[in-house]
Amino acid sequence: MDVQTYSKLLNSVGQQGLGPGRKRPLSPVQCAEYIRRLIDEEGESLDKIAERLNLGKQKDTSNMYKPRDTSQITLFLNLLKVSPKSRELAGWSTDEYPHIPFSTISQLSTMAPEDQDLIIQSILSSKDKRRILGKEDVKRIKAWRNENPDLSMRECIEKVLKLKPVNAVTHIIVVEVHDRLRRFIESNLDHREKLLAMLRSGLGGEFYDINVGKSVMAISMDEDAYAPFYEHQYKKGSSYTKFLDWFLESRIE
Repeated sequence: MDVQTYSKLLNSVGQQGLGPGRKRPLSPVQCAEYIRRLIDEEGESLDKIAERLNLGKQKDTSNMYKPRDTSQITLFLNLLKVSPKSRELAGWSTDEYPHIPFSTISQLSTMAPEDQDLIIQSILSSKDKRRILGKEDVKRIKAWRNENPDLSMRECIEKVLKLKPVNAVTHIIVVEVHDRLRRFIESNLDHREKLLAMLRSGLGGEFYDINVGKSVMAISMDEDAYAPFYEHQYKKGSSYTKFLDWFLESRIE
């Protein structure tokens, strides 16, 4: 891992990523991916990675050479066990709608991917910015499923979360809303319809919905529409946000 990437990781995790007006350079999912790389490429143990990233307290504070607690590292890695269709909604505790705290999403890691998608995307589709998936919700869902193993996750969502489950699972990405896009959104009451039309005509595939927060927005799309976003973030070393900014540059005033 190069020095620049490692620096971004170090400044994103733990307390070192905090500070007045300070923005973490990486998302929780990106942090999880880079931590996985440290394990795979450098053969680091979890406690050594925790030490390098200054995460977790030592299990035995009387001995400075004892391994550190690795629960925070595991929390990040559990994100990679969550369906890629939904895990991009994982955010930091300070992130606003439509993000969901990554520590909560990580708790879904033991569930089937299709159930993870149904839970996360049903929360998003409710359009209620006050309705955030919490750890207690996850506990209640797991308890209900244990008590009702023959019933579906759709029934669980209706009973436990009091929400209507989404009809279909899609790919969801989260992008930053920069000044130009923010001005477009604020000056167009029908910004959702206009942005969806631009995306459909310019990129192909199907775009289903847009959920706008204060500084980020979530975009729901099918496999074909997701392909160019994936290409730029994971193969070209860019990001969803940079690709969208480039795409919209000549299309919005």
